[in-house]
Amino acid sequence: MRRYPVLNLGQAAPPDMAEQLRQNGALVDVTISIPASYAAQAQGQAAAAQTVKGMVDTGASISTVSERVAKAAGLQKVGSVPIGGVGGTSERPIYAASVGLPKYGVKVDPVEVGGVDIGLTGVDVLVGRDILKALHLDYEGPEGAFALTQESAIPSSVVATTGGLPTAAWVAIAGALGAAAVGTLFALDVF
Repeated sequence: MRRYPVLNLGQAAPPDMAEQLRQNGALVDVTISIPASYAAQAQGQAAAAQTVKGMVDTGASISTVSERVAKAAGLQKVGSVPIGGVGGTSERPIYAASVGLPKYGVKVDPVEVGGVDIGLTGVDVLVGRDILKALHLDYEGPEGAFALTQESAIPSSVVATTGGLPTAAWVAIAGALGAAAVGTLFALDVF
């Protein structure tokens, strides 16, 4: 198993940390606001970035935010989509947002998040795989702790804001495609 440098360690509260983690889940501070691309348009609006509790949800393909926080942050609805969960599926709004995990050095801007009624006391965001793709999660149930880490060679802010791969990866892909094209030309020339 590859080890990653720890940027920060999330931990449940004492006295019984393992039981707290089991009951409450992996909780993180999340900052949610309008995307930077919308900031110029939003000048003069009363909305401000919101810092709330989020829960890591590896089962969610997209992150979600409570309607209350979406409104307070001034998020703009950009569409709707059927979102399914334990309670069934319903048509829910999709908002353009900027989502950050400040203690972990991760910010994804822009990202689309679903507006839902989360139904968990004190939790306003479910951090889904769209944000977690920039991180490595270690869940240590018996110790009552979890760690979110990232590779220092590929800053998650670069991965998140470029839509996936850092520039070096695109250069490597372009080089491989170029080599494949030259190889194909030689193969056609030989035959």
